[in-house]
Amino acid sequence: VSQSRYKPDFNVGPGLNDDYIKFFRYAHDLINKQDTGLISFITNNSFIKSQASQQMRISLLKDFDEIYILNLNGDKTKEDKNVFDIKTNVCISFLVKTGLKEKDTFGKVFYADLIGTKEFKFESLQNKNFKFQELKLEAPNYFFIPLDNELLKVYNEGFSLGDIFKVLHGCR
Repeated sequence: VSQSRYKPDFNVGPGLNDDYIKFFRYAHDLINKQDTGLISFITNNSFIKSQASQQMRISLLKDFDEIYILNLNGDKTKEDKNVFDIKTNVCISFLVKTGLKEKDTFGKVFYADLIGTKEFKFESLQNKNFKFQELKLEAPNYFFIPLDNELLKVYNEGFSLGDIFKVLHGCR
């Protein structure tokens, strides 16, 4: 299975070498051989907000009509507990391909958050006590989390360390 659609032409480090990314990619390839389908995983949630996963998110947006992210978190507050008694934050992802989306458009992303004790999260899942909100995605990152896009624009207008410290070859 090729990961070329998820990995840009430069080395992004070990972030995209995680097994859950490989399973996403494999399932993505299988669904792309069909006109319709559904993928659902419970995984590490880093891909929804990681800079290294930008190309993965773009690829998913191109191929799926709707993407639902139920973020179960795990360490957002002191009281926030992981449902699996592990340190890695997790989410449940549902990727829906109906075959109705126009070819050169992005799918829609819907997001819900559960923060609290393990028991609260299990009860919320059992009773479907959460509500998805559609996200307004912003280029170039297309994060699958709600963001204050105005604040992000102000941040992006700032200066980079590369602009401040111009080093060509060696120390100066």
